[in-house]
Amino acid sequence: GQTWHVWKMVQPSEIDGAWMENTGYPYRRSPQIRVTKKWDFEDSSLEARVGLVKNGPGMGGDRDHNGTQDNEQSAWCLFEGALVYDHVAAWDKDRSWLVGVGGQYGRDSSRRVTNYNGSNDREDWTYDGHNDSYNSDMVMLAGSIPFSIENIGKFTLCGQVFAGENLGGVQAGVGQTVSYNLPYARGNEVRAIGGFVDLGYKLNEDWSFAIGWGCDDPVNSDIEDHAGTYDIIYNDRAYICAFYQVTDNFKLGLEYARLLTSFAQSNETVGGDYDADRVQF
Repeated sequence: GQTWHVWKMVQPSEIDGAWMENTGYPYRRSPQIRVTKKWDFEDSSLEARVGLVKNGPGMGGDRDHNGTQDNEQSAWCLFEGALVYDHVAAWDKDRSWLVGVGGQYGRDSSRRVTNYNGSNDREDWTYDGHNDSYNSDMVMLAGSIPFSIENIGKFTLCGQVFAGENLGGVQAGVGQTVSYNLPYARGNEVRAIGGFVDLGYKLNEDWSFAIGWGCDDPVNSDIEDHAGTYDIIYNDRAYICAFYQVTDNFKLGLEYARLLTSFAQSNETVGGDYDADRVQF
């Protein structure tokens, strides 16, 4: 069926339906075959997941503009796995803490660039060489821990960190996949690290709040002066949310987010930092 990728273990509290895509939170729903095994113990459990996810790293990209998606030109799917352990918190028997590790590996393929006609516009490039395959790999660590402060309320701190390359297909690596060091023939996977942290606070049965921050940080040298990328070298997002539970089945929410994007200075048109303010109800 189509569901979340195997390595999804925690998530931020954002109202924004795009969550923190390309700002520290890889995610995607895709057709897949997966096997999950869970071992339950007295106060804890251990869950192992493995999966084969349809299509590949680009999830629909067509770098060589030949009308065929790069992931369809490769025989590879995505191989994914995760191991998640949770345990009842000794300081709060009604809630559990969680720690997990996950990751993926796959490959996609596109024709080799042999002539770019002096232009960074991919429509002007010539692809008459061999097919090249590009890896997409990622490792991720995630965790969640609940705690309470007397006379103040209940808190939940969660987050994750990841590192990998060619991650644009899973809303990571600021959306970038492969860069071309033209006029050389073969491209290079864009490497990136990122992550997020989210602190949730439940004041009472009606009111709750959250604050968080995340970032995607590609390796600058994989992007600057390379073609085929968006020249983005950094993204981050900070947010604060408030929620009001009107009834058991009706909740209101308000969110303010501050976003920052940095472009490579080698892009003389847009080089530099840009920010934005976003409000959602």
